Order: sequence, then C-alpha cells, then structure tokens
Amino acid sequence: MLEFDYRAFNTEGQATSGRIAAESAAAATAALAGQGLAVQSLRQVVVIESAGNAVVTPVPQDECERVLQERVSQLLEQREVLAPALKAFAAEMPTGRPRRELRKLAVQFSDGASAEQIVSDTNLSVLLPLLGNDAMRGSHRSLENLLAESAQRNRTRTERVRILTYPLFVVLLASAVLIFLGLIVVPTFTDIFNDFDLELPRVTMVVVDFSNQLLFHPVRLLISVAGVIVIISLAFYLLKHWGFTGRWLGDFTSGSSNQVAALAVFARTLAEALGAGFSLSCALRMAGKSSNLRWLRREAETLAATAENEWCLPETTTQEARLPATVSYALRAGPSGAPSLPLLRELAELYAERVRDRLDWSTGFMSQLMILLIGIVVGIVVLALYLPLVTLINGLTG
Repeated sequence: MLEFDYRAFNTEGQATSGRIAAESAAAATAALAGQGLAVQSLRQVVVIESAGNAVVTPVPQDECERVLQERVSQLLEQREVLAPALKAFAAEMPTGRPRRELRKLAVQFSDGASAEQIVSDTNLSVLLPLLGNDAMRGSHRSLENLLAESAQRNRTRTERVRILTYPLFVVLLASAVLIFLGLIVVPTFTDIFNDFDLELPRVTMVVVDFSNQLLFHPVRLLISVAGVIVIISLAFYLLKHWGFTGRWLGDFTSGSSNQVAALAVFARTLAEALGAGFSLSCALRMAGKSSNLRWLRREAETLAATAENEWCLPETTTQEARLPATVSYALRAGPSGAPSLPLLRELAELYAERVRDRLDWSTGFMSQLMILLIGIVVGIVVLALYLPLVTLINGLTG
C-alpha cells in the first residue's frame, strides 16, 4: 500500500490537505473524488524506518511521468474496448500527424504495450483527453473527450488548409503565365529590341534578363528561386518560434495567429492536465511543452518552478509572467487562488475561435490580394515590353 500527500478542494471550495493510503495514484484520486474532493496535487511519499522513527521522504521519481504512467496503467484496463474504437476513429481522421499518432496508440493498445512504452512514445495531445478524472470511470467518457478534442483541432486545421489552397493555386497559375511569357513572348520582343538597337529601360532589362535565364540557365534560376523560398520560410519559422510577431504586432492584433493558437493549446492542455489530477507544476510543464512555442514553454517552466509542491501560484509571479492578462487571471481565479479549470477551458475555446475568425477573414481577403498581385506582375511585364516600342514609335514619327 502506497501513501500520498494531497491538496484538494471540498464541495464548498475550501482548500484542504492530508495523506491517504492507496494502491496507486489513480486509486487515491478516485478515493478522494468519492469523498467529494477535487484533487489539485498528489505526491507519493515513502516511510523509512530509522531507529524506531518513521522518516517521510518524497519518492525520487519524476512526479509528472509517474502520475502519467499510473493513469495510463488504469486506462490499459479498458484496452479491449478502447483499441478497436481508437482504430476506427483514426481511420476516419484526415491524413496527418494526429491520425498517425492515434493509429499508433491503437496498435500499442492491441499489442499489449506497457504504460511506460505508451508514455514515452505517444504525444500528450492524444493522451491527455483520455486521462481525465471523468474518463477513468468508463471508456465511453475517454472517447467522448478525445472526440471533442480532435474535433477542435480538426476545425482549425481545416481552416488553415482552406486558406492556403486558393493562394497556392493562384501562385502556380501565375508561375505558368510568367514561364510562358518568358519562353515565348519576351524573346520575340527581345529580337525587335536588338534589331533597332534600342536603349532599354531598367524594368525592361530585368524582364529580358529573366527570359534569358529561363531560356539558357533554367537550373541556375530554379536553384536561385528555391534558395529565396528557403530563406523566407526559415525567417518566417524563426519569427514564429521566438514569438517576434506577437511582440511586434501585439498592440494591433492581440498576438499573431500562431501565438493565439499556441495559447489555446496551452490553456486547454493545462485544464486537461489539472482535471486529470496532475499537480500544478506538472500541468504547467505539460502545457508549455504542448504549445510548441519556445518563449511560452520557458514562461511555463518559470511558473512551474514557483508552484513546486503547491496548489496555487504566487500573485506576483502571474503578474510578471509574459502571458495575456486573462490567462494570468485564470491561473488564480479558482478557489483560494488556484487555477480555474472552467475559465481555462473557456479561454481555450475563445482563442481557438479567434484563430478561426482570422482565418475566415483571411480566406476572403487573400483571394482578392493574390489576384491583385498577379495583375500587378503581369502588368509590369507588359509595360516593360511595350515601353521601348513606344519610344521607338515616337522616334520614328518625330
């Protein structure tokens, strides 16, 4: 029989703490829930007998991993029901990483993988919805939680794909038009320019040079274009990774869409981890890791360090954290200064909805913008080709 120190709230919202003996962390959480207590943290202790005195020491195992393995072990008791259900659900998901993760988890359940293997190989975004306190009461609750979480992620992913499809199509079409002009139309005009020995404007020289590169050095041109695309993509990735766009544009946009989406994942993961019975420090680390933003993960680590062995955060710490004011408030909006799970879930939905609204707006705006840009490019090419001819005609008539 193991012993655990716990911190929890009773039905009246009052903080309480104590020690409970149980066979596992999951069993301890279930026993406390049966007493009407909402567990905020649970920590295993070991009693060592020394000269007739009992000395209590914390278990020297990583708390987050230990509790996670305990919860997965309990979940594995339902593997016969969950494995085929997860496999069926994965078969209907859109192609991508979430589908692969879920399919791998279904195979692990079927093949009898251990809790340690599943924890080390599975993404937290797949595991956490299956591990809530309510999910421990039956496989149907686990699946409902997973379906709800997957539907949330799929809606945002579908919007992103939809917004990128049309611009990509227009870019490909514009590239085909430019290649046609460069291979067929521009050489004809170049011959005319050479026959009359015209002095070409700078814009015309650029267009002619592009045509020559396309005709005589296509590989070099392709490598140059690929290099420019790689540099732009790398710069864009670094801007997102370090959160520069959110800091630069925060006053105008409430953070970049990538930052808002990361905050949605952070708030949702934090609420799920706390609801699954993890301590506040573990939940913060999980949420920071799931956000995939370096600065947000660093902020979560800082907050987790101040919450070690505690069920709430100091007010000064949340005020100093580089987080939105509402998120900082939610971290202390619960009973006795603990995080408010309902508010965190509402914030996650709010941020996800904000991202979808931006994507909806971008879908309508992007199509007109791309058409305008293509029109400008084609217009510049046409103007560059006809400017020398206008000069030639004026010279002949003069």
